Amino acid sequence: MNETNSAGSGFEHLIIKPSPDERNTLSFSKETLQAATRLMAEDGVLVLADVIDVQAVHNARKEFFAKYWTMPSGDDAPARFGQAVGHRRSMVALDFSGAMGNHRIFASPFCKSILSDLLGPQFVIAGYLAVCSLPGARAQRVHRDHPLLFPKDPTASYSLPPYCLTLVIPLVDVDLTNGVTATWPGSHKGDSALSAGASPDRAFCPTVKIGSAYLMDYRLQHCGLANMSDQPRPIITLNFSRGWFIDHANMQPRPKISAHDLSSIPDEHRHLFAQISYLHPPG
Repeated sequence: MNETNSAGSGFEHLIIKPSPDERNTLSFSKETLQAATRLMAEDGVLVLADVIDVQAVHNARKEFFAKYWTMPSGDDAPARFGQAVGHRRSMVALDFSGAMGNHRIFASPFCKSILSDLLGPQFVIAGYLAVCSLPGARAQRVHRDHPLLFPKDPTASYSLPPYCLTLVIPLVDVDLTNGVTATWPGSHKGDSALSAGASPDRAFCPTVKIGSAYLMDYRLQHCGLANMSDQPRPIITLNFSRGWFIDHANMQPRPKISAHDLSSIPDEHRHLFAQISYLHPPG
């Protein structure tokens, strides 16, 4: 399955895939980074194709079902884990241990280069969650993941550069049957999907395969679509932010990492854990 927009056309420019030369160096070129930065500023959403180690994702999926999730009994039963975030849809905080602690998941060199350009080189991990929709889950309401920083001054809030970004890593191939994420490009800068009635004609609904991811500005309006398949659809959501931003609005559990697991993180990724290390100091 290739990365496409499953609801309309005109969004192909929002899909970036490493070239053979970029894949050899495990880094995007200066031109690609400039294009990604421009697209995120204009649209607030970007698909990054084939940027996550596929075996690492398979291992994370296996661990998710073994450690974090239990299939509920009964068609109307909620998932027995975490916090409900919609009809037959739940969210759970992940630990940086085992397969979920593999830096190939949370620190892909391709993703890190774009995040560094957008948030500055000392960006940090602000949240590490899994969201799973069950068969029969209805579509979410259109929402943004955090209130505007300055509710009384929307213009100022929308004009800010990005301060928090969500990287979504599917643990299964995601399509219109099991429920893609519908996004409204431009809604992070005041082009409100809500005021336009969240028209599907204006939505970017990418189908994304294992090993790919998509990046969203924290102000972007979006919603998870219905899961019409007979299988659960789990995704990882990683929030990355500038060092000063802490999400107090969602009251999400802080990511956890043990001293042992922190010591195994390669040095070049340690800065990602600045907030987490402060809350859970080793030793």
